Amino acid sequence: MITDSNNPKGISILEDPELRNHLDTIINKIWPSLKSHLEKTGYAFSPNSDPLIETKLSNVLVRSMMIMLFDAQSAFCRINLDCSPDHWMIRNEFFLTLPASADIKFICEILGNSRLSGNPPSLVISKNNPAAYYQVTFDSGRGEDWGMHETLYLIDKLRRAVDVNISMFEIMLDGEVNENIVAEFLTAAYEIYEAY
Repeated sequence: MITDSNNPKGISILEDPELRNHLDTIINKIWPSLKSHLEKTGYAFSPNSDPLIETKLSNVLVRSMMIMLFDAQSAFCRINLDCSPDHWMIRNEFFLTLPASADIKFICEILGNSRLSGNPPSLVISKNNPAAYYQVTFDSGRGEDWGMHETLYLIDKLRRAVDVNISMFEIMLDGEVNENIVAEFLTAAYEIYEAY
């Protein structure tokens, strides 16, 4: 058994270095184009230099890169790209923060929308923070096997995930919630968060 004082979880993983390098090469090939797209958005993002690529616990080798987009206060979305020997997966999370004054009937429409029912958003209430009283979290993941499309297709999917999350954020930017805004917000959300 191998012990490592820098490994507090007590887990040791043996990785195929060639496969690890292959998966990292794919992520590093995608990163410059994705980073350029992120820079054009005008939003702060992380990482803002080289991608941080980590191994995820799984029954196969999965290398993962995460990006986050921020407004002036906090993160409003997280996008993960997971690459394994057989396929890739893009996982999206969007954090909708609304004030205590938001009309609960519109929040219920977002939470209970039938097109999101297969993977419904979740709600957390922060009673001590009236400006960010409600947080609705959207979560989705989609992927494909390698070989179905070229890397440019994956880059396009990542760019689209960035654009849709930004669109959702900007629709709700002022925290005003009414029927028209909720309809516009859900139309944007359906593109990556609709459950089939």
